[in-house]
Amino acid sequence: MRSETTIGGAVAGSFLLARSETAAVGLSGLVAYPNGFEFTVVAVLRDEDRAGRVFDHVFNRFRGDEPLTPQFLRLGIRFADGGVVTNLSGTPPWDRGADAPMLIGQSGGGGGRRYDMQHWVHPLPPPGPVTFVIEWPAYGITETRATLDGTLIRTAATQAISLW
Repeated sequence: MRSETTIGGAVAGSFLLARSETAAVGLSGLVAYPNGFEFTVVAVLRDEDRAGRVFDHVFNRFRGDEPLTPQFLRLGIRFADGGVVTNLSGTPPWDRGADAPMLIGQSGGGGGRRYDMQHWVHPLPPPGPVTFVIEWPAYGITETRATLDGTLIRTAATQAISLW
């Protein structure tokens, strides 16, 4: 996990990962630390969900012992060295070992139309492309990829400030 006594270095920019007629998914707030990075996935519906239930199943951790529903927003990241992390593993990230690559959903919140979910990735990516992969079948978002240069994340990590 990130150090609570470090202010992360910001990676400039936000980007749209995918958009359909009924929903859009973007990425913002990418901040790098010496041991990893965090970012926010922003899921927005075109029309408000008046029942207030659409986001109940969007980011809940997939446990692997239940069927994968179309409402679950699938998220993965591929690194330049071939490493992959996803939110589809049934094994909790903390059970994979301290050095294993991991993607951990952290805090989130929203309403009937928008939900923001913060994620933590460990470790820092190697130099080269970092590819974010998103899919949200319930809203017509097929597997879509967006790539960011991992060097931008690594450079931002060098700008992190250790408080003590």
